[in-house]
Amino acid sequence: MLWVWGWSVVGGAIAFAVLQILPWRDRSGLYLVLAGGGVIIVLYVLCLIFFYQGIWLPLVPSALVLVITGGTMTIYLSSQLSQQQLISIK
Repeated sequence: MLWVWGWSVVGGAIAFAVLQILPWRDRSGLYLVLAGGGVIIVLYVLCLIFFYQGIWLPLVPSALVLVITGGTMTIYLSSQLSQQQLISIK
């Protein structure tokens, strides 16, 4: 369970990094997809390495949580940014 929770934190951190740290002109879905895809590949490789060592770690729940948390953070942070822009326009 800790393994799945950890990947949830990673998904949220990636979404935060792409949407908050990158400059405005570089914020696009492409960076988020590339970062998320890279992390899923890392997750797959880690699960495979541990499997060869005789330790089973859940891949599919971890990948689902990673994508769902990243998507949720993206929606939340985008809505916050839109609200801040509306407030600054008034």
